[in-house]
Amino acid sequence: GSEWHPFSIASSPNQSTLQFIIGPQKEHSWTARLKEAIHHRFQVTASGKSKLKRIPLKVMGPFGGSFTKADQFDCLCLFGGGTGLTNSLSVLRRIVLDRKDEMAGRIALYNTILEKNGKVFGKNLPWMLEELAEEEIPLSYVKEEGIKKKVFLVWSTSDVHALVWSFERLGEILCSKDHMGESDIVNLNKWLNVKIFCSRAKTEKEKALFNNLKADKLFPNNYLGQGLKLQSLRSQAVIQEIFTDIKRQTLAFTQNNPECNSNLKMFFCGPNAMRLNILKFLEKQNDKTWSIEANTENFG
Repeated sequence: GSEWHPFSIASSPNQSTLQFIIGPQKEHSWTARLKEAIHHRFQVTASGKSKLKRIPLKVMGPFGGSFTKADQFDCLCLFGGGTGLTNSLSVLRRIVLDRKDEMAGRIALYNTILEKNGKVFGKNLPWMLEELAEEEIPLSYVKEEGIKKKVFLVWSTSDVHALVWSFERLGEILCSKDHMGESDIVNLNKWLNVKIFCSRAKTEKEKALFNNLKADKLFPNNYLGQGLKLQSLRSQAVIQEIFTDIKRQTLAFTQNNPECNSNLKMFFCGPNAMRLNILKFLEKQNDKTWSIEANTENFG
């Protein structure tokens, strides 16, 4: 039957279409019935042809949430477990699409300036500094600097098969030339650090799948594979290791970019036990050189 259910979007708040990642719960639950309806949406007509059955949905919102403000911070950590990755995907989409809009704005500005002198260079971005300097455009705007943030994505799952869709979704966002310029794709590691933990791979098939993803070539320089670990996130020692590395990278980033704030904003969405474990650790970590502020959401 019809029921209202709150879901986080995996698309950017600025996009015209909505994307959801929904993990079916126990048998006969609303989400399990939704999955069943989607699987059976093909109907066979009287002529024997298959026809896609539409599933009517009513959408109400948005109602906001802590992740909606994540793009406002210079240094942020997107931390999640299971389908809690959804919120992080939305933030990453917003960052890269804002970047795309910024570059489109630069191109339009440069063409407007150069057209005055009868020069147009279309969609490419050669840095014609002398011509632009004559128009008193600030050098900070003219100079190409890439995405000026430090973002850490930390995600944990107990299902090896979930790694496949996580790699696919991240590839859609981070390796699509529709979203990002080629130089941004090659230089992902300058602004984004990804750590993905899978707590178990029991069967030989699961171990083989994990190893194939570890060697994945979808991303430049095996970018995602390097951050993939067969390890549980329950240990305080592992959490200590993660945040020690985050602190080191954050301070290095703000040293090179003094106009950026080194304080880390963490956004978490995942199981409550994981949330409590992380908050317990963070209570002891703030110091005079670096601080962490945490916003959390959980799903039980």
